[in-house]
Amino acid sequence: MTANPALEAQIDRWRQAQGRARVIVDDDVAELEDHLRAQIADLEAVGLDSDEAFLVAVKRLGRADAITHEFAQEHSERLWLQLTLGGATGGRAGPDGRAGPDGRAGLDGPGELGGLDAAASAGLGGLRGFGEPDGPRPSTGAGAGPGGKGGSGAGPGGKGGLGRAGAAAGAGRSEPSPESGANGAGLVSAPGARTSRATGGAAALRGIGQDLALVLALAGGAGVTVWGMKTLLGYGAAFGLNVGFAVWPWLIAYFAWRRPTARAVLIPVAGAGVILALAVNLFPFAPGGSTETLTALHVPIVLWGLGGIVYCGRWELVKRRLIDFVRFSGELAIYYALIGLGGGVLLGLMVTALQNLGYNYEWALDGWILPVCMPAALLVAAWLVEAKQGLIENMAPVLTKIFTPLTLAMLVALLPVLVSAGDLAYIDRDELIVFDAILMLVVALVLFAASARERLAPPGLFDWLQFALVVCALAVDSVVLAAMLGRIAEWGTSPNKLAALGLNVLLAGQLIGAGWFAARFGLRRSPFVALERWHTGYLPVYCVWAAAVALAFPPVFGFG
Repeated sequence: MTANPALEAQIDRWRQAQGRARVIVDDDVAELEDHLRAQIADLEAVGLDSDEAFLVAVKRLGRADAITHEFAQEHSERLWLQLTLGGATGGRAGPDGRAGPDGRAGLDGPGELGGLDAAASAGLGGLRGFGEPDGPRPSTGAGAGPGGKGGSGAGPGGKGGLGRAGAAAGAGRSEPSPESGANGAGLVSAPGARTSRATGGAAALRGIGQDLALVLALAGGAGVTVWGMKTLLGYGAAFGLNVGFAVWPWLIAYFAWRRPTARAVLIPVAGAGVILALAVNLFPFAPGGSTETLTALHVPIVLWGLGGIVYCGRWELVKRRLIDFVRFSGELAIYYALIGLGGGVLLGLMVTALQNLGYNYEWALDGWILPVCMPAALLVAAWLVEAKQGLIENMAPVLTKIFTPLTLAMLVALLPVLVSAGDLAYIDRDELIVFDAILMLVVALVLFAASARERLAPPGLFDWLQFALVVCALAVDSVVLAAMLGRIAEWGTSPNKLAALGLNVLLAGQLIGAGWFAARFGLRRSPFVALERWHTGYLPVYCVWAAAVALAFPPVFGFG
């Protein structure tokens, strides 16, 4: 199906409305979107235009409230989490249906479909000619409220919006039930699925317990694998080359378990991992050579990129779900850091206590605790990101809004110092490495901000701050590139210099594109999705470059 901007805008609005449902997460929305697009393609094939096909497809899938009820039944543990912690979400609509503190309308209000209101309320009411008789319809899961202003089907007057009274999804009644709560969600107490909250909570606890048990098993497997590798190889160069391969299969298993993954994805990804492992272990690296270190640094990047493909589930979904993997990666880093800080405090207390008692603790710290707990914590952090998705949803935008101006201020302060450093060829190599780390942090922040932003929100001050951050980062990268070229001209090339130069060229390319699309979005000349697609389309370039450094640099530079 060829790209149709108007149709894509409608699907974006539909996706935003679906995503606001508390029991629906990104993977669910993506699955529903696949069905929606398939329906649209079928309808266009029989002669409907894109607008008609979209409306009929939405009608066939069911309105957002009925879908919410369906997913509540299927994913009761997720519903339990949101019911018990709902007060912390902060960004949902209040009882009056107005936007919450984060500015987004919830599913309780009369206008939650945003720009889709006219299509969903008026347009769907006129689709009865496509196989649905005129006149009053029986309730089919989310009955119209008083005056016909609620419910998934049009009530009297032909208004079929998703108002408060009709949000009793699956209830089959014209008003919210007393058990459904102030917002009439009716997700737990609807007839046909009427269970006590205690019973639902117990089932959810069992589900969460089973999930956690499996995650702990995978985490333990990763920890024991790394410990076994450390026991066999020690903390040497071989361990550095292979530690990623020890953790990666367990992480891939977690991704494949959490979401349906096609064999057409798993088999080639696993094959690529095996080939990479064989290559780096068969290379005759010179002891202490630069290419061995570069390979050890770049292998995890390639493995993480392959893991992102498994996270997306199917090849045809990679383009759309890659931005979700970006957000997952950012949130994973946050949780892993928090676990590391907490674990560091506990280790510090334990070490102090052992020292005061005269015990030798180093054998336990180096032999067991670090090699087992550090990889295991990665799997636990990945599970926390998924399990707490409803709560972290509001953390990502807040973090980006805090760190964007702070990082911008840092770059503004560093840029004149870097420019006034004198002959760029003589800037210390370690200083250039620090600036590279800063630039990678900026790109990661820009990506994370893009993954956390509401696609349909109009441009604002924060978007221009992001643009300023990109411009300043590009200026810093230009100076760093000039310094690197000067060093190469002065002292010749080397694997380290070439790898650093290539990284900075890639960073400059992404920043240039990001600045271009951010400016066009700020001036309202292109949608935000264009900027998002630039980022996700560019990410594979990093993986290709990392693979080139890991596999091509060693033979090119004689494994030295």
